[in-house]
Amino acid sequence: MKGKIRNSSGGFTLIELLVVVAIILVLAAVVFIGMGKATKTAHRAESIGNIKELSAIVIAGASDN
Repeated sequence: MKGKIRNSSGGFTLIELLVVVAIILVLAAVVFIGMGKATKTAHRAESIGNIKELSAIVIAGASDN
């Protein structure tokens, strides 16, 4: 009875590589989703700041006249 001869080259199997790629893709998706939310929040904060600045200018202009 002959046993199986295993090739012990020390490399990674295809399944192991696919699992690593899948994990990297999931992590990248989480980062991109988080960046999208952060960008939206930053734009919202900038818009609120612009509105406050504009309203202060309008009030100052109205009090001058």
